[in-house]
Amino acid sequence: MPETPHILLIEDEQILREILVKKCIAEGFLIEAEEDGETGLAKAKEMNPDAIILDILLPKMNGIEVLRALKKDETLTSIPVLVISNSGQPVEISEIMQLGAQDCLIKTTFTPEEVIERIKRMIAPTDTSQASPVAPSVSSTPLQSAPTQTTASKARIVIAEDDTFLRELASRKLESAGYTLRACIDGADALKSIIEDKPDLVLLDVIMPDIDGFEVLKRLRENPDPTIAKTKVIILSNLGQESDMQKGKELNATDYLIKANFTMDEITQKVEAALKT
Repeated sequence: MPETPHILLIEDEQILREILVKKCIAEGFLIEAEEDGETGLAKAKEMNPDAIILDILLPKMNGIEVLRALKKDETLTSIPVLVISNSGQPVEISEIMQLGAQDCLIKTTFTPEEVIERIKRMIAPTDTSQASPVAPSVSSTPLQSAPTQTTASKARIVIAEDDTFLRELASRKLESAGYTLRACIDGADALKSIIEDKPDLVLLDVIMPDIDGFEVLKRLRENPDPTIAKTKVIILSNLGQESDMQKGKELNATDYLIKANFTMDEITQKVEAALKT
C-alpha cells in the first residue's frame, strides 16, 4: 500500500461525502472529493489517484459513464475503483464488475469502516484478487442489537428516519455501540413505537411521511404518561434555519443536530452525552 494513499471520492450526497472524507482523513489518506461525474473524471485525470470511490447516481455524468471513461483511458485504466451502488440490483452489479470495477458496495448496507477496509485491500500490493460485490441485506423492525461492548449502556433507542441509507447507517453504528434499536420510517410508526417501547432516547428526523418530527415531539410532550412525555429526543434534521431550531427548543428537544454538520461518531457521542444527563 502506498505510504500516503491518494483517494478520489465522487459522490453527490453531501452527508455521505462528508462522512467518508472525514473517515479517510482519520485513516491518514489524502482525499479529494467531487460531487458530479464530469468534474470527478477531470479530477481523476489531474491527480491520478491510488483509488477511486465512485457513486452510480451522479449529476452531469453518471457513475457507469465515468467508469467506462476511466477504463478506456490508458493512463487511468489501472486505478482500482470501488463503486457504490444505490439499487444493489444484480444486473447493475454485473455491469459494474464487467466494466472493470474492483469492488462494489450497496449503499444501504455498508459502513464507512467497510469502505476503508475495501480501499486498503484494493491498493495493497500483495492483494491481486478482485473482491466480490456485497449482497444487500434486509433489516427488520425492530432492530435488536447484541451487546458487542462490555461498556455498552444497553439503553433502548428509537430512530425515526425515512432516508434508508441514513437509517441503516445510524442503526449499525448505534448497534455496534451496544444499544438496542428500533427503526421507524415515518412519524406515525415512530409515535406508536415510542409509546409502546418507552425508549431511553429517540433520534428524530423532522421531514417524514404521515407525521413530521415536530408534531411527533409535540404529541410526546403532551402525553399524559410522564415517562413518555419526558422522553429524551434528539432532533436530527436537514433543517438548519434558526426558526426550526427555535421550534425544537420550544418543544423541549434534548438536542438539535443538523445532519450535514455531524459524522455518525459525533452523533453517537451526542447520544451518549444525552443519556448521561
